[in-house]
Amino acid sequence: MRIAFVTFEYPPLIVGGAGIYAKYITQELANMGHDVVVFTPANIQTKKNNKNINIESISINRAIPKALQFWLKLPKALQESDKNNKFDLIHINGLSYFFLQKRLLNCPHFLTIHHLVRDVIENGYPTSLKRFFDLKGENNFFLPIFEKWAVNSTDKIIAVSNFTKNQIIKRYHVNKEKIKVVYNGVDINLFNFSEKDLNSVRSKYNLNKKPLILFVGRVDDPRKGLDILLKVIKQVLKHIEINNWLDTTYI
Repeated sequence: MRIAFVTFEYPPLIVGGAGIYAKYITQELANMGHDVVVFTPANIQTKKNNKNINIESISINRAIPKALQFWLKLPKALQESDKNNKFDLIHINGLSYFFLQKRLLNCPHFLTIHHLVRDVIENGYPTSLKRFFDLKGENNFFLPIFEKWAVNSTDKIIAVSNFTKNQIIKRYHVNKEKIKVVYNGVDINLFNFSEKDLNSVRSKYNLNKKPLILFVGRVDDPRKGLDILLKVIKQVLKHIEINNWLDTTYI
C-alpha cells in the first residue's frame, strides 16, 4: 500500500511519545513493504534510513504559528503527491490536522489518538486567561473543537488504550465499532538486559534485592497520575517491603 503519514513530530524533532510513535510505526510499515510518505513541518533535516520512506517537508514561516501553517498547507501537499501515484490511506498522528477540509483525499482516513485534549484541559485546571494565551499548547480554546471535527471525520480511530477508547466514546459519542485499541509496541531487542547488567544498576544505586517500583513520566502533569501512585505505594507498603531509594534520594 501507499500510505500518507501526517505528523507534527518526526525524527530528529521528537518532543514526546507521539514523535517516538511516528518514528517506529513508519519504520515498521516500511519494513513490511509499504510505501510510506511522511508529511511533516519543514526544517526537519532527517536522514532516510529506509528506501520505502519518503519525507515531504511542508515549509513553515517562523513568524506564524507552526500548526496553523501546517494545517492550511497540508491539503495541497497531499493532493500534489497523490496526483500521479494514488494513496491507499491517510494515517494522521494525533491532532496533526484540524479537518477544516473534511476529506483530504478520496481514500480511507485513519487517526491515532494518544489522549484527548479535553482530558488535558480538565485535569490541568487551567484558567480562562491561561487558555486564551496558550496558543501553542494543548490548553487553548480551539483544540477541543478541532478534536471533535477529527473524530467525526475519520473512517477509523486507533486508540492507544481502552481508557482512551472509552473517553472518546464518552466525550464525543463515537460508535465503538469505529475505534480499535492498538497498544504501543516495545522493541524488546532494545531492552534485553543480562543479569550482570541488572546487578550493576542495583550496585550503582545501592539497591538490594527487594522489589522496585519505577515511575517514568513528567511529574508536573496531573494526567500522569503520580499522585495516585504515591497513594497506592502507601497501601503496597502494608503488604510488601520495597526499596525506598526514591524516598531517601529525592524527597
